[in-house]
Amino acid sequence: MKYLNTILAIIICSLAAGFFGYRAGVGRVVTAHIASAISASDALQKLQTRDSTQAIRVLERLWFADSVAVLSESGWRVDSFRSTFLPSLISYRQTYRTNQADWTPMERHLETLLKR
Repeated sequence: MKYLNTILAIIICSLAAGFFGYRAGVGRVVTAHIASAISASDALQKLQTRDSTQAIRVLERLWFADSVAVLSESGWRVDSFRSTFLPSLISYRQTYRTNQADWTPMERHLETLLKR
């Protein structure tokens, strides 16, 4: 009986930790979706007003920020991202974002992650 109470306490604590971890993860995902939706909305509004230069900048910031978030993690998803999307990201930056004086701090961080 003594061990049963201990095992039961461990199971309850594990379930509680799993629940709170899940809720925290969902909150992070929702926050990321909100940021993405706001950026996409801003870019689309700029495109509608024919301000394509600013719309491109908004979309670039979103793309680069998401890339930094992914490349800062580890695991199979990051490896998949590296093999699938990194060549197009590098090609784009080599073509359109060559002036380092125009880079944002996010782009500088992205550059260090790309060199890994």
